[in-house]
Amino acid sequence: MLADGFYEWIASEDPKQPRLPLRFSLASGGSFCFAGLWTTWRGSVRSCTVVTTQANELVAPVHDRMPVLLTEPSAWEAWLDPELDAAAVAPMLVAAPADAMRMAPANPAMNHPDHEGPDSLVAPG
Repeated sequence: MLADGFYEWIASEDPKQPRLPLRFSLASGGSFCFAGLWTTWRGSVRSCTVVTTQANELVAPVHDRMPVLLTEPSAWEAWLDPELDAAAVAPMLVAAPADAMRMAPANPAMNHPDHEGPDSLVAPG
């Protein structure tokens, strides 16, 4: 699953206000892939999930886990290899290094499911 960031929410200082979104991305600004699994259930229901791991030092104050980020094309190819077994996948299931990532406030409009667009990446003010 190709991405350039993911979001987590923190409590607002004012408990009457909605939680505030934070955007996590690579410090380089590049794209990555989430390690993911997909299947077809009962012959017709397609589903997928993002694989998670223990959070790194950047994400841990916000959440105890984070997505597994595959940051190199060679890792993308390895993840998609149909011959991949448990021994080969285990070293891939680690958190991206905190110093390779950045965190920034995101637009609180992200809390509304109808909101979409590039301004989602920019916190107001």
